[in-house]
Amino acid sequence: MENQKIIRLLNSIGKTCFIEHYYDFRNCSNKKELAQKIFQNNNTRKVNPNLTRINCALQLFNNHSEKEALLLIIKSSSIPTEIKNRAQEILSNENV
Repeated sequence: MENQKIIRLLNSIGKTCFIEHYYDFRNCSNKKELAQKIFQNNNTRKVNPNLTRINCALQLFNNHSEKEALLLIIKSSSIPTEIKNRAQEILSNENV
């Protein structure tokens, strides 16, 4: 997948959201339940935007682009160090 497409998907998901819910996205078997979980954890106003996040994340995983996504997050200048460190941990642990 092209970097521009990965960046667009990450922007739709939210880079922090992608890292915070990486394993939820990777193991998603029920989109509606996951959308509700994200809704409750993030105190968002609506569940439907979370379905968009989930669909975008699933595109990354289905296209085996999660490694590139993690690398882009690690290299991002606008992401807090804590999130970058978590992305690095995921990358190391997953060996993707």
